[in-house]
Amino acid sequence: MAAADPRRLARAIAASAATGAVIYTLVIRVALPTLQARLTHAHVDWLRQAFEQHPAAVLAAIAVIGAVLALPVLGVFRWTYGPLRASARDCVDEPADA
Repeated sequence: MAAADPRRLARAIAASAATGAVIYTLVIRVALPTLQARLTHAHVDWLRQAFEQHPAAVLAAIAVIGAVLALPVLGVFRWTYGPLRASARDCVDEPADA
């Protein structure tokens, strides 16, 4: 098995970091302030009550949202890095001698 190309790996890490920065900027600097401006005190009280009554469900929802936001970062890394292994067509097993 050949060693990974460090330039390819560096490109993939840089591309995924840039994608993460864009997602961070969109979520933290744009989406959350917009959402915060639309929330009323009743909404905030409802969210607090939901967390007090069902903390596992609220934390699971936060984890799912985080995973969904991480998918583009992983996708860009995979797309930039390229195939992780040779194609199945390239990996032909030699027939065993009987």
